[in-house]
Amino acid sequence: MSKLTQESKHQIFHFIAKSGDDIQSFLTQLNLSLERQTELFELGAIYLNKKRVLSNQVLNTDDHIRIHTQPRRFKVPEDLEVVFSNDHFIVINKPPGLPSHPTLDNSLENSKSLIEKKLGETVWLPHRLDVNTSGLLVFARTKKFLHNFSLLLETQKVRKVYKAVCTSTDQLPKITSGEILKHYMKPSQRCPKELSSESLADWKKCLLKVVDVKYRDLPKSLAELKVELITGRTHQIRSQLSFIGLPILGDQLYGSKFDSQRQLSNKPLFRQNSDPIALSCIELQFMEHHFRIDS
Repeated sequence: MSKLTQESKHQIFHFIAKSGDDIQSFLTQLNLSLERQTELFELGAIYLNKKRVLSNQVLNTDDHIRIHTQPRRFKVPEDLEVVFSNDHFIVINKPPGLPSHPTLDNSLENSKSLIEKKLGETVWLPHRLDVNTSGLLVFARTKKFLHNFSLLLETQKVRKVYKAVCTSTDQLPKITSGEILKHYMKPSQRCPKELSSESLADWKKCLLKVVDVKYRDLPKSLAELKVELITGRTHQIRSQLSFIGLPILGDQLYGSKFDSQRQLSNKPLFRQNSDPIALSCIELQFMEHHFRIDS
């Protein structure tokens, strides 16, 4: 057996196998206990030739093994809150701190896997919420609904309203109900997202409608917003509000200087969980369906 490379920052190890090796031999080479080895298999933190494997296997010459020895962990609720369910789809109220779908190093602790375990069937995810964002999330129970809902998203026929609590160390900028925030996002996989007020070549248009805005003290100066997501870019709400000087409470990636749990401890506005930000999808509307939750 031979070790190929190590990504030390993320504790990811790559190996090239010889015929007759097995995956467990590489885990032992990394001085991992049997208990830890079992945990990594259960979490889906081990890959064979770029495919996730959940148990030990005998290997062939030149098989590539990737092992995530420090997978990110997520707090799993005792039960996910189901808002609506029929034969075609299910809507849940996702807590913050829980991924919508499996991550690269953890296929167990996420909303999709938990719903599949609860239902005893495969579901599909036509859209998603960021890990630290809470609120309404739709899963398709049939491929037909998955296709139809994806078309509705593409044609902007799904209305999504979010509640965001924002604060700043500087004076809060004033925005008004009905205002459309328009920016342009640099096409990149990297975060935080880079925005511009001006249209630039290949940059994606981001449109966000301010449905309602309230300013109050609790104990810092806060802006409580309801916004409708018109275009659906990654981190769009978080980046747009930060760009105009209204970073979401607890969102340190986009400039928040305040901890959401501490700032809102006297009057919780959002569920408390690991690393929450004060952003929640509170309303979904498509076809004849209309769902709303209190956040």
